[in-house]
Parts: sequence; structure tokens; C-alpha cells
Amino acid sequence: MVGPGCGDVASFELACARCGSPAEPGRWSCESCGGPLNVVGKRPFDRRLIGTARSIWRYSKLLAYMGEVVVSLGEGLTPVTRLGDSLYLKLDYLNPTGSFKDRGSSLAVTTHLAVSGARGWVNEDSSGNAGASMAAYCARAGIPIRVYVPSGTSGRKLEQIRSYGAEVVVVEGPRDHAARLAKGAEGVYLGHVWNPFFIEGMKTLAYEIAEQFEWDVPDRVYFPCSVGTILLGLLYGFREMLEAGAIRQMPKLVAVQPRNVSPLYHRLRGLPYRVPEGARSIADAIASHGPPRLEQMVDEMRRVGGECVVLEEEEIVRYTRELARAGFHVEPSAALGYGGYVKQREEGLVSGSSIAILTGIGLKAPPV
Repeated sequence: MVGPGCGDVASFELACARCGSPAEPGRWSCESCGGPLNVVGKRPFDRRLIGTARSIWRYSKLLAYMGEVVVSLGEGLTPVTRLGDSLYLKLDYLNPTGSFKDRGSSLAVTTHLAVSGARGWVNEDSSGNAGASMAAYCARAGIPIRVYVPSGTSGRKLEQIRSYGAEVVVVEGPRDHAARLAKGAEGVYLGHVWNPFFIEGMKTLAYEIAEQFEWDVPDRVYFPCSVGTILLGLLYGFREMLEAGAIRQMPKLVAVQPRNVSPLYHRLRGLPYRVPEGARSIADAIASHGPPRLEQMVDEMRRVGGECVVLEEEEIVRYTRELARAGFHVEPSAALGYGGYVKQREEGLVSGSSIAILTGIGLKAPPV
């Protein structure tokens, strides 16, 4: 843990993304309709409020959270490097636990500590990366945590989660089964998919990109997409900066999914989505067939003209290997942003500059 926080509960509220009902900090869903919660009424973005911390907490005065003490492992400020004439890579797999999830975990655990203290168990459901991240930040804060994972979770990710002292509960069946058990378990549910402060932390990815490009952001942003935390974080972050006049344009947001697990792709196109029997993907970190924020994701992407691309399994393997040959060792799920860029470029759909977010380190996944 580092330094005092400066979260100001008076500067924001929580409201249901579905029905608009207000909610108290500490809840993970709407009492009225069961929908997910959003942060609303936050102060406008102002570049003059950016601090000097060498982590996401340089943006502490721009974020909604609660707490006098922040829980941090030095997350954020990950490098951007160029690959080719017009493509940049954001190396977000270089966060402390090896994935972009640390941005959200830092704010979620900080607020939980403020609301509930370190008393009692918290529960999380995850396909691996979020569970490891939440476990690490709970360890930093002295909070006991159980992580519910589907049975197909990578053994390396299970080892990482356990290394932080977390209790791992392996659940047979798809990811949704793990989520249901985590929500019903004794303790406080801190699920990253539902937690509005987790998404608040993900906005720092947009802030960093803007800073690193000296506020002239790339034309297109490519990223892997599953439950929508990175999508919503990027969208809200860029929108705040655009409305404040800090950036000149909203970049084209391009979410990328495996065809085997592609609910956003289908919903954006008005196509029926039927989960293929036994459908799995090598991109196992983004294997959610029924993300609870799906309607919110679709609405927001339509508002900004966002796109979604799908990749076949053999394409995911190809792009993972291409990145490795270029020196970037990422897990297959993390290669989707790059793969979506290459696929659209080959189809003649890319113009201007682009950035692809590399989200998870390859050391966590079996070789492809």
C-alpha cells in the first residue's frame, strides 16, 4: 500500500446502467432490477489534475474511488512501442501480475478496503488473469480472497493465484457456473465484471495512451474483448477527454473476439448468437458467452461507431506466433488486438495510425 488516497465520495454517485436507480458503494448490482452499476456525476477531466506518481495513481484526482489509503503494486505506465510504419503496441502485459487487469484491481480493492475494511472473505470469479490480479491486490491489502475458476483454467494461472495465498475453487462447467457460485458464497462478492470501480481503473489505459501520444491519439485502437471492462474503460476515458477538449477526436474502437466466443460481434450486427456445443477457444482468457454488461457494451459501441472483428482459431495461433517472432511474448487472448489490426489492414479497412493493446503475458499460457 502506498500513501494517502484522495477519493472524494461527494464527487460521484453509483447508478444502475440498466434502469438508472441509485446505489450505495459496496453493492455490486442494482437492488431494483439486478443490473450492473456505473459511476456517474464525476468531475470533468482536466489535464492540470494529473499528478507525478509513477503508476495509475497519477490520475487519482480524475478517478472515482473511496479510501484514505490506496492499494497499489505500481501498476500502469506501461510502454508503447512501434511495430511497422503505422502500428503501435501498448505493452500492458507488463503490469505487476502480467495483465492489464491490475488497473481495475487497484481501484476495486482500494474502495473495498475503505467500505468494508480488511474483515472477512471476498469472492471473485475469473478465467485466470483477473483472479490472479485480485488475489495479488488483496494480498497487498491483507484481505482473504477465494477465486472461483472454471475447470479449463490454465494450470500456470492457478499456480499464480495460489502463490498470493488465495483459496482457489475449481468449478466444473463454463465460466458462468463459477460466477454463480462466487456470487452466492459467504463473504463479499468483488467480481471484476460487475464492480464499477474496476472499470473506473480501466479508464487509465485511455489516459495513458493520450499522454504517451502527447494528446494526439491514434486513429484506431484494437483490443481483445470479453466481458467489456477494457472496452468500457477505454470508451469512457476517451469520451471524458474529448468532452473536456483534451483530445481532438474519439479514436475508432475495434473490439476483437474469437469466433467461437463472440456475443458482442453477433449482437452488434443484430445476429442471433447460439453458443456452439462444447465451444472453446485457445483464447481462454476471454471466453465469456454471456457477459452481464453486454447490452451496455453494445449501446456504447453504437454511440461511438465502434466495430467488432472475429478471428478463427488458426488465426489466433498465427498472430500469437507473429508477435513472439517480433519479440512480444503474449498469451493467445492478448494477441487478438494485433490480429484484428492485421486482418482489417489486409482487407483494406485501416487508414491512419493504430494502436493494439497487448493484455496478458505469454508466461501464463501453454505454448502455441
